[in-house]
Amino acid sequence: TAVRTFSSRVKEATAYCERSIALYPLAEDIYRRLMVCYRNLGRRREALAVYDRLKRALRTELNEAPSPETEELRGTVLEHDRGGYR
Repeated sequence: TAVRTFSSRVKEATAYCERSIALYPLAEDIYRRLMVCYRNLGRRREALAVYDRLKRALRTELNEAPSPETEELRGTVLEHDRGGYR
């Protein structure tokens, strides 16, 4: 079915993002894509854990914070977690 195909493609994208982060641990855009994948799978806790990993990596390696775009995505994940996301 279409839902199964969507889910399997998102799972493939999730695995691809995880492999990419292993190669490029400071590539913030890849972390965002991974957060979206987890959110789309209904795995909000994992999406927020990805945000936390990114935040730690940026702080440790660059003494920087996530970009406003990433913070906005985190907000949508949190909103979704509270049932407010449509």
